[in-house]
Amino acid sequence: ELLSLEGHKNVVYAIAFNNPFGNRIITGSFDKTCKVWDAESGECLHTLRGHLTEIVCLCFNPQSTIIATGSMDNTAKLWDVTTGQEMHTLLGHTAEIVSLNFNTYG
Repeated sequence: ELLSLEGHKNVVYAIAFNNPFGNRIITGSFDKTCKVWDAESGECLHTLRGHLTEIVCLCFNPQSTIIATGSMDNTAKLWDVTTGQEMHTLLGHTAEIVSLNFNTYG
C-alpha cells in the first residue's frame, strides 16, 4: 500500500490525479464533499462543500488550478485548487451531472 486517504463519511465514487504534475489527488463522495489531498503525504488540504447531493464526477483543468465537480443535484461547480473556495456554480441542467471534463485550454 502506497497511501490510504481517509476522511470521507460515505462511499468515494470518483477520484482524479492532477497529471502531469502528480502532486494532488481529488476524491468525490456520496457524503456530498470533494477532498483535495497531497499526493505524497496523504494530508487532506481542503474539503469542498456546497453540493446538495452525491458528487459522482470530478476533474482538474489542464493547468491544475481549477477543479470541476458534478453532482446528482443537477449542478456542476468550479473550485480554486489553492484556496478550496467555490468559484462558480453551473446551473440549468435538468438531470444529474454524471460526466464532465475541461478542454485542452482549461
